[in-house]
Amino acid sequence: MDMFNRLEDIVNRYEDITAELSNPDVVNDQNKFRSLMKEQNNILPIVTAFNEYKSCKQNIDDSLAMLNEESDEELLEMARWGEFDVLGHLTYPLRYIVGDSGLYIDMSKYLPIIKEIFSTLIKNDIGIEINSSGLRQKIGLTLPDKYYVRLYKELGGTILTVGSDAHRTEDLGKGIPEAIALARNVGFTELAFFKKRNPTFISII
Repeated sequence: MDMFNRLEDIVNRYEDITAELSNPDVVNDQNKFRSLMKEQNNILPIVTAFNEYKSCKQNIDDSLAMLNEESDEELLEMARWGEFDVLGHLTYPLRYIVGDSGLYIDMSKYLPIIKEIFSTLIKNDIGIEINSSGLRQKIGLTLPDKYYVRLYKELGGTILTVGSDAHRTEDLGKGIPEAIALARNVGFTELAFFKKRNPTFISII
């Protein structure tokens, strides 16, 4: 039996103990109840650590699947279609692969097609978004980061938006000043927001 099977057995035992502790016969038998509680407390740190490992591994698997399934070829095809205003989440899987899991991804092999995606977006008057959510995550970077925002600008991109991607009220607007500073740093003087799908520009200098 390998290590992971043993750990799964411990998790199963923890769940069995939890079920036993709700049994009235066990509750009425204080010696058995205390014995089970002690056993449960002893294995709880192992169960907690193993569950965290499985959650982390699932995030990695999901993010790698996202890279494979939502390929850059599909993004390029979407850019050619052009019936949208702003491309967001270009490097979003890196939040989990690099940020949460600490794995290295060589993005250089994706650079040619990312350039083609950006060029197609620019041709179709489509912008990109600086998503500031990564600044409050382990990755500690905007999504996309400075390198790709600068690349979009160098290729002729002019439509840039920012968003905090807040799923909670306390995160509303977090990282927006940093995102604006990044935009300014790579040479943007304006940001865009949309009214009826038409970009309106506001100065950031």
